[in-house]
Amino acid sequence: LHIIILLMTVKKLRGLDVEAGDENLEFMLASTVVADNFALSAYVDVMKLEVFVFNQEWREAVDLIRNAGNIRLFLPSTATSVRYTYLEALTYLKAAQSSSGWKKRQMKKCAHKTIHLIRGWAKNGNVNV
Repeated sequence: LHIIILLMTVKKLRGLDVEAGDENLEFMLASTVVADNFALSAYVDVMKLEVFVFNQEWREAVDLIRNAGNIRLFLPSTATSVRYTYLEALTYLKAAQSSSGWKKRQMKKCAHKTIHLIRGWAKNGNVNV
């Protein structure tokens, strides 16, 4: 599933015809929700988030983050959870730039919370040493 989703994403980004593969992709994405496989669903959400960030679709990315919940609970100690955390902070910061008022403060607060988490990881150093 992971490889198929990545290939479909590359095809979409390159502008190639992906109509034939869209049905398979939609079926696989729907099957992750039906199967109640939280880890697989978390991986799919991270891949969707990467595509939204790459295309600079910040509103859709924020909606995905809020609907996905805390993915770090389902993917502990993996590189995917680190990538998700970084993308989450970037998404909130960019969404805060285009917002105003209380929405901007809310986005900045979420971004600073996530950045604080990343700084904590950096402060603790490499866990493999």
